[in-house]
Amino acid sequence: MKDSDPTRELTPEYESARPQSVEDWRAIEEVDPDAVNELQKRMGRRLAEMELAVPAVIALESSKPVTFIVSQALAAGEPILYWLSGLQDYYTFRKLMEDRDQVENLIQQIEAAHDERREQLLEEKAEQRERKARRKAAKKRLREWKRARKRRGAGLD
Repeated sequence: MKDSDPTRELTPEYESARPQSVEDWRAIEEVDPDAVNELQKRMGRRLAEMELAVPAVIALESSKPVTFIVSQALAAGEPILYWLSGLQDYYTFRKLMEDRDQVENLIQQIEAAHDERREQLLEEKAEQRERKARRKAAKKRLREWKRARKRRGAGLD
């Protein structure tokens, strides 16, 4: 009877492409691990640049027990939050928040970026101090030179 159905030609075959098990559905929702790692690194660098690394780590550490609930809240608010924030990696971030191990990796990335930023700032401060010391020494030499010139002009030497 299926062969005699004239509408069969108009309906595509979806049965073979349709996920049959939970593993098939999970495979559809899988996120590329490289994309997750890249997102974690970018978030860590950005939070370190904005000097929000410590509050971010505190917030993530305190939300670890409820990460799945947070990810589901992000899923529920996805249409509005995506539109408001314009985040390109919103889905990846939501999937990242589902897994506590990924949240821990994010915290580690933030801490590493914060440490890197702190070292960079310390190096910049050391360079500024060095430049300031060189300027001060140059000014001192200039003052001494001017005094010596003044003495020579006055015949005090």
